[in-house]
Amino acid sequence: MRLPIGQHGFGKEAQVSGPGHWSVGMWLERRLRGVQVYFLRPEAKCSASSAIGNIKIEDLHAKRISVECCSRVDVTGRQDKMVQRLYRNFHLAPTRPSFQPWRTMADADDQLQTLSDQLDPARAAALHVALGLAGAPPIDDDPLPPFWHQIYFWTPRPVGALGVDGHTALGGLIPDMGLPRRMWAGGALEFRAPLVIGQKAEKQTRLISATRKTGRSGPLGFVRLEHRLMQGSEVRVVEQQDLVFRAAPAASDPAPTFKLAPDATESKTAQFNELTLFRYSALTLNGHRIHYDAPYAASEGYGGLVVHGPLLAQLLAGWAAEKLGVLKWFSFRASSPLFVQEAATLGTDGARFWVAGPDGRLCMMAEAA
Repeated sequence: MRLPIGQHGFGKEAQVSGPGHWSVGMWLERRLRGVQVYFLRPEAKCSASSAIGNIKIEDLHAKRISVECCSRVDVTGRQDKMVQRLYRNFHLAPTRPSFQPWRTMADADDQLQTLSDQLDPARAAALHVALGLAGAPPIDDDPLPPFWHQIYFWTPRPVGALGVDGHTALGGLIPDMGLPRRMWAGGALEFRAPLVIGQKAEKQTRLISATRKTGRSGPLGFVRLEHRLMQGSEVRVVEQQDLVFRAAPAASDPAPTFKLAPDATESKTAQFNELTLFRYSALTLNGHRIHYDAPYAASEGYGGLVVHGPLLAQLLAGWAAEKLGVLKWFSFRASSPLFVQEAATLGTDGARFWVAGPDGRLCMMAEAA
C-alpha cells in the first residue's frame, strides 16, 4: 500500500498498516529537479515537514523507513544535501527508479554515445563459467540474464588513450574534473523486456550530470550516466550508472569509516581469487588496475586487490532473480571495498540483498523486484 503524505508529499501526518518488513529505499530523478515522497511503515505513523529540500523525516529513531521519490516537487536545487542526509541516517539503497523519456538531441548540451553488439553466446558461456554457475550456459535465442549485458558493448582503446589507472582517459562523454581515483558507486536498472542472446543489440549512453563537490575526505566528483539497451526499435533495459571520482590519496586523509550490514534471514558465503577478478576484468574489458595490479591498488590506498563492484552487483542480481523470479528492476549502492583475500557473506532479509565483509562491514546494498 502506498499513501501520499500531503498534497506535495510533505506537511501532513498519515497512517498506513500492512504486513511485512519495513522497506528502505529512495530514488531521485535529478533531471526533473524535483521529487515526490512516500512513506511506508507497518502499523506506525509517519510524518514529514518542510526542511532539507522541503523534506524531513521526523522519527530518526526508527530503524527503517521507506522513501520513494516518484514524481515532481520543486526542491530548489537542494537535492544533493537531502540525499546525503537520508543516506547518513539510514541504510538506504535506491528503490525502483522512475525513468523518464529522453529529451531530443536538439536539447542543450546532451552528449550521446551509441554502440552495437551481437550478444555473442560464447561470451555468455564464459561468464557462466567465471561465476561458477551450475548447469548449462545460456545459448542463442535464450534471454540474457539480468546484469549480464556488462560483458558486451566493449569500447577498446589503444594504450595511448588510457589513463594511468587503466581506464579510458577522461574527457569527452565523462568530463575530466582533475580527480584520478574512480569508483562505480552504484546504479539502478529497469528491465522492460529481456535482451535475447545471439541477436544484435544497441546501447545508447548519455551523460546526465557531472558535478564536483567537497566532502569529509576532500574533493569529490559525481557523474551519472544513463544507458538504454535496445533490440530492434524496442528499449529492453534502462540503466543509470553512478560514478564517483576522488583525489589521489594523502597521508592526511581521514581513516575510512563503514556501516555494519543488517541481520540476515538467509545468507551464503562467496570467495574471490585473482583468477576470478582477471576473468571478470577481461569479460567486461575493464582495465582498472585496482583489480589486477596489487602495487597500483596500494598506491590508491587500498589494502589489496579490489573485487569489482559490478561483480558483487552481478551476484546479488542473480540471487535476487533466483528468489523473486524475473526481475523488473534492480538497484545497488556500494559502501566499502571488498578485497580479494576476504571471504564475503551475501545476505538477505527478503526485501534487500547485500554483501558484507568478514568484519561485518556493509560492502554493497541492493533492492530488487
